[in-house]
Amino acid sequence: MLLGMDNYLPKYKQGDEAVIVNISSTAGIQSYGHMPVYCATKHAVHGMTCSWGVPEFYQETKVRVVGIHPGVTHTPLIFNMAGSNFGGKYEAHLQKHMSEFLTQEPDHVAKEAMNILKKAPHGTSWVIEGGYPAYQFIMPDHRATMRNNILP
Repeated sequence: MLLGMDNYLPKYKQGDEAVIVNISSTAGIQSYGHMPVYCATKHAVHGMTCSWGVPEFYQETKVRVVGIHPGVTHTPLIFNMAGSNFGGKYEAHLQKHMSEFLTQEPDHVAKEAMNILKKAPHGTSWVIEGGYPAYQFIMPDHRATMRNNILP
């Protein structure tokens, strides 16, 4: 990804701009106790999207970066998830919370992703879940969430 962003795309883009679409997951913007490693890797993808999403990078490179966070999608990954976690307590946690997930078909994700690819502004992240239209995920500024509950 770094080589593509820094070297290839700025030099070889055919139009006015190039686009990188980083595919994360809703697990990249919310943590799920039954799959900590998966969540960590998807958080990393989201972090890279946010880092490249600052206006200066677009101004320098003319490479537009957007993130997509699909929710649970009917794919082999989901159908084969049972038993592929770290065992015991992780498997129990998955079973306990499975009914809470909004599911969708791959065709819906593809349709929404194409719309995002064409229209989403640089540095934005989009959630696609439950068969609903994609919506923008906006991470709050950490200082905006500061409260008066400082540890003694």
